[in-house]
Amino acid sequence: MSEQEKELQFEGIVYAPAYRDGDRGKQFLGAIIECSDGGDWIIDYEEQSPFHAFAGRKVVGSGEPYEPPFDQHLIRTRRGQKPRHLHVSSMRLVEVTSDADLVEVGARQDLSGRFERATSDTGESMLSFVAEKGITFLVVSITSTSTLAPSCTDRLLSRDS
Repeated sequence: MSEQEKELQFEGIVYAPAYRDGDRGKQFLGAIIECSDGGDWIIDYEEQSPFHAFAGRKVVGSGEPYEPPFDQHLIRTRRGQKPRHLHVSSMRLVEVTSDADLVEVGARQDLSGRFERATSDTGESMLSFVAEKGITFLVVSITSTSTLAPSCTDRLLSRDS
């Protein structure tokens, strides 16, 4: 990690475990960057975070460290490290392969707009989110708790080309 004011640059492997039936105790289902310098950064506590698409893959990116605002958080990572916390500004795969669901993720944004359904050139159904200023984002995943409404706010992952 190198520091440029508050923004840090990182390189490492994403660890994002899935729920393991039968394991005892509370399971960590978020995402961690296991950096090549030995440090571990928690980047999300959500099981449905976009960072799960990078699980097991080498990434580079940047982000801003923060202290978690709640009392309950991970004390040690699987590598025995005391984790630090990072709000990711950008993250991308080091090596893009054909099986990659996502190539790059930007910072979390709160946007207002509407969802639109369309058909791709190959005939597949596509869902996009059109923000108030007309910027269009391709929706790459919908969680079981997401509700599509004519107008709403949602977390978005990538912008259409």
